[in-house]
Amino acid sequence: CTAQWYLFAPAANPCGFSRLFEASTHFKPFEAVVTHDMHLCGFSIFGHYLDAFCEAALFGLAVGAGVVIAQRYGARDERALSRAVHTVFLVGLCAGAIVAVAGFFLADPLLSLMGTKADLHALAVLYMKIIFLGMPASILYNFGSAVLRSVGDSKTPLIILSSTGLLNVGLNLVFVIGFHMSVEGVAIATIISQYASAVAVWVVLALRRDA
Repeated sequence: CTAQWYLFAPAANPCGFSRLFEASTHFKPFEAVVTHDMHLCGFSIFGHYLDAFCEAALFGLAVGAGVVIAQRYGARDERALSRAVHTVFLVGLCAGAIVAVAGFFLADPLLSLMGTKADLHALAVLYMKIIFLGMPASILYNFGSAVLRSVGDSKTPLIILSSTGLLNVGLNLVFVIGFHMSVEGVAIATIISQYASAVAVWVVLALRRDA
């Protein structure tokens, strides 16, 4: 068995690289460097952990969806496969909407409960509300990438994530340096890249005849 590692290595490598790239795009110390404002870096890191927490809470759904998709794909049951993909999209959309609405309205009391400093509270609330608005896109991307991987395509999610990660970096520079925006610029850049990745992954799925 160990001698046949090369059978799964081509699929495993893109998955690993995509997770590494996703983590690297959330590590944004340059925001503090170019603006001399450590608040931006701190909010970005906090937003990353919040995003990761929400994704982890729904990770089981994505894994389960991938199993169902793989079974339908392996059985060559195109009708059942199509229904499963559409169900995954609807579940991801509904889950993302619930998280977004709940987070948007609970951001203020949650940050108060966490003891956020008074001079940072307003900025923190603004940042978190914007970040929560991007949750539907983040969840839809993860669900869509799980579908692609379940049908044997682990490279496309990596390409999409790499492209939108670079878009995120570029938009951060434009909003923070070019437009002199504060935490809202960082948050807006993040959710734009998230929605771009979600749209891209589901457009790819819509164009695939086998999914």
